[in-house]
Amino acid sequence: MAMIDFNRAIKYNPKYFSAYLQRGVLFVKQNKNDKAIKDFQKAIELEPTNPGGYLNLGSVLIVEKKTNEACENLKKAKKYGDNRAQKLISEYCN
Repeated sequence: MAMIDFNRAIKYNPKYFSAYLQRGVLFVKQNKNDKAIKDFQKAIELEPTNPGGYLNLGSVLIVEKKTNEACENLKKAKKYGDNRAQKLISEYCN
């Protein structure tokens, strides 16, 4: 049901950052990481200084074994104020 709501929200407002971010999280839970990555990238495009897109993108890229790209995004998440990224940076980026 939530997926339908996010799809409608994006159709109504294609610049709705939170809808892309939350739909991406749902895609991750469904193991649809390619779709999640696209939504997180779109969220970053819409709000490039919001750490949420970077944190979520970095997290899913770790799962996809794309560590270098993941670390770049996690570092941006930290730069823009999300200190949760530090744990992942410490674990995967050193």
